[in-house]
Amino acid sequence: IGAHAFHGCSSLKNVEFPDTMVRICKGAFSGCSSLGTLTLPLSVEYIEEYAFQNCASLKTMTLGSGIKEIEIRAFSGCPLLKTVYYGGSEEELKNLKENGGIAIDNGPFDAIESDGVNIVYNYSAK
Repeated sequence: IGAHAFHGCSSLKNVEFPDTMVRICKGAFSGCSSLGTLTLPLSVEYIEEYAFQNCASLKTMTLGSGIKEIEIRAFSGCPLLKTVYYGGSEEELKNLKENGGIAIDNGPFDAIESDGVNIVYNYSAK
């Protein structure tokens, strides 16, 4: 998905992504204030900066274990995002974070080891 492709689409509530998508570019969905649930295909490896910034209604997201990088502020300004379903293990996510794959100041991912965000590991969509 290209940079700023849906930026500010406040009426966007749901998005279906192709199974072949690898990258979500800078600010692609920033300001999509009605987006409530986000399910990314397993093929997504990169989420660029500000991709989902200020998606104020976003409550849950599903992220595959193939993710390699989540850039700075990709999910900042998403105060309701409290549940992340992750296809990998807790150790894999911690390794990704420790090795710089998850930038700081990234909303729920800053809270992996603190209260407030529920991360469900080894999640497999049925």
